[in-house]
Amino acid sequence: MATVRSAVAEDTRQMAVVRVETWRCAYAGLVPDSLLDGLSVEGSAERFFEAISAFPTVRVAVVEEEHRVLGFSLSGPCRGEDCHGRGEIYALYVLPEHQGRGIGTALFEAAISELAARELLPVEIRVLAGNPYTRFYEKHRCRLVGERLEELEGVSLLLKVYVADGEDAR
Repeated sequence: MATVRSAVAEDTRQMAVVRVETWRCAYAGLVPDSLLDGLSVEGSAERFFEAISAFPTVRVAVVEEEHRVLGFSLSGPCRGEDCHGRGEIYALYVLPEHQGRGIGTALFEAAISELAARELLPVEIRVLAGNPYTRFYEKHRCRLVGERLEELEGVSLLLKVYVADGEDAR
C-alpha cells in the first residue's frame, strides 16, 4: 500500500532517481539530449537534501511503497516578484512504471492542502510546453493562464503556467 508522507534526508537519493528517470521519459525530444544526458542522480540528490534541510518554507512529500519512493512533490511560496501570497508546486514526479495509479493525484492533493493551510492560494504550476502530462493538471481543474521562458542549465525553455485555486483543484 502506497502512502504519502513528508520526505526525510534519507529519501533524497530515491527522489533523485525518480527525477532523472521521469525527465528522461517525459522530456525526450522536448529538451536537448545534452540536458537529459547531463542529469545525475548525485547532483539531484544534493539539491533535494538542501531543499529538505536548508529551506524551511519548502515542503517535500513522497509516496512510498515497501520502502521505495515512487514519486515526490516540492511546494512552497511562489517564486517571482508577481506572486504576492500565492503558492507554487515546484515539482511533481512519479516513476513512469507507477503512473496511472493515483500517486500523482495523492501528491497533488497533499501539496494543495498544505499550501491552503498556509494560506498560499492560488497555486501556480509551471509545466514544460509539450509535456505529455499537462492533461493531469487540466483534469485537476487547473487553469492555463500563460506562458513564460525560463533558463535551465543554459537552455531557454518555454513553460506553460497553470493556476489551481485550491478546493476546485481537488
